[in-house]
Amino acid sequence: MPHKHDIIHYNRQISGYFASAYRYLAAAAQIYLDTAVCSAPYAKPVVQKTLHQLVETYIKPLAPAGNNEGFLRKLFLTAITPAGILCQVPSFAGATTCVLEGDGFVTAEILQTLCKEYLAKGYDVEAFYSPLNPDTQIDHLYIPALSLLFATHDTVNQFPLPQGAVSLPMELSLPEDIAATVTQNNALLRQLLDTSVQTIRKAKATHDLLETCYVPHMDFGKVEEIKDSILSALPLD
Repeated sequence: MPHKHDIIHYNRQISGYFASAYRYLAAAAQIYLDTAVCSAPYAKPVVQKTLHQLVETYIKPLAPAGNNEGFLRKLFLTAITPAGILCQVPSFAGATTCVLEGDGFVTAEILQTLCKEYLAKGYDVEAFYSPLNPDTQIDHLYIPALSLLFATHDTVNQFPLPQGAVSLPMELSLPEDIAATVTQNNALLRQLLDTSVQTIRKAKATHDLLETCYVPHMDFGKVEEIKDSILSALPLD
């Protein structure tokens, strides 16, 4: 079989690169968690102040959207890819945008509360979760009926300020020793994220080599014929 050994070799390489990338990301998540734990006692006043401001501005003036609770849709807006960390900002062109300029572990409590408030008022909500803490941490929140987006801008989420966006800086007042730990952690976090991206990029480059083994032997014309025959058989009218 032509290219058999090359295919086996490339597949092993790709698996190894992805395994390494996931380990780097797991380490980054632990550093991120350490910063969250160190900062937690000093984040509370900032969270309470910002949350009060947002509730007064965006929640209290709203009439209920219906008698039933809204629907929560869980998604991702930020991805760690071979091209780097991408945040699909253009998806919300024209939306009223409020950007929370602070670490995701600080903004998450605010967005979680806003999410519950909108759902209770009957509004459907799209919650976009953190790539480092996808189980619980909301980084962005979108309310389609209001064309309203709350976004996090931090090391992981490079969310640029759209024209006309409301910016809410969320700087924490930290003791000197905690601030030094956070600075060190942030440097480690960026290094681990950069290394994971570089490793995923190697996996992508190796996958491109893998494709050279089988693409020349694929009949793309036949694929199009099959697609057309399936489409013609479907009752689309």
